[in-house]
Amino acid sequence: MFQFINRLTTQSLKQTQTRAFSLLSQTTTPKLASTARSQLSSTQLTSSSIQTTNTYQSNIIATTFSQPSPFSLFTQLRWGTRGGNLGRTYQPNTLKRKRRLGFLARMKCKSGRNIVKARKVKGRWFLTH
Repeated sequence: MFQFINRLTTQSLKQTQTRAFSLLSQTTTPKLASTARSQLSSTQLTSSSIQTTNTYQSNIIATTFSQPSPFSLFTQLRWGTRGGNLGRTYQPNTLKRKRRLGFLARMKCKSGRNIVKARKVKGRWFLTH
């Protein structure tokens, strides 16, 4: 009797399964668990009793991402909108520009002196800010 049930379930599973190329693609999976299959008699076990669903994996994915985790509080604080555009937008300030790109700042280091020399060779009217 168990051989008949196993043969019937494997035949129906082979017919209903499709190969999935991604997690989000629609695949067919049986709803019956292995314990439930062993408890059913051969008359109860037909191809109509094994129901397949196309949205089974998508439901699992949706529920796992929608359920809060213990670390969701920290991720919300870190990736939230507090602070807005700090450092990502240009806010002009003449003092900062002179401090970073001015003549005295260029003369302090070797690479800055090379920048001024290259601009002078090229013929720039303004060597620094």
